Amino acid sequence: MNIDDLKNSFQSLSYNSDENMNVDFTRKVEGIVEKVRKEDHRDRLIIVGAGIMMIVFAVIYSAIGLIEYLENPHGSSWWGYGLYVLSILSILPVFRYKYRKIGRSDYNAPVIQFIADVEKKFAFFPKEYAISMIPFLILADASIVYIYAGNQAPTLQNVLSAQIPIFGGLGLGLLIGAILWYAKKLPILEELRAIKSNLS
Repeated sequence: MNIDDLKNSFQSLSYNSDENMNVDFTRKVEGIVEKVRKEDHRDRLIIVGAGIMMIVFAVIYSAIGLIEYLENPHGSSWWGYGLYVLSILSILPVFRYKYRKIGRSDYNAPVIQFIADVEKKFAFFPKEYAISMIPFLILADASIVYIYAGNQAPTLQNVLSAQIPIFGGLGLGLLIGAILWYAKKLPILEELRAIKSNLS
């Protein structure tokens, strides 16, 4: 965090005449900035890992889909594998966007702006990412329907059965995400909000 920015921030504090408290405040801000930096680094590693895993899945399912097509070009299952590959391709740009956005984080921004940026970045489930997941979920859902259909045309039973793994996987993902958010990001947000309250 920019030291000049910290000095300017102290001017708005009721205890700015107390040098020791100003030093403590500076250390607190510098410490939270380092925590945010480490969390951003961890998030970028997770994104890279998830992206590599998705690419591996895309290659595997492409091969399976090709085999299914060669064995039974009139069946439905190869459509399912193809749609699953498309669902993966639809999510990779989202990973890339998030990775690049985290990389553009400004750790020397003014305190208030830095806090606002982190609050937006560390939100539990940002709307922009929720919306970008819709194509992935639709394609993944359709892929399971076709895979369940096998050599037959998809039926209502296939559609209903496909919702079990889709919603089960989505629910599990949200649960894991919530646990990690409460453990990693919420404590940082609470510290930042405490700092913001001292600056107001």
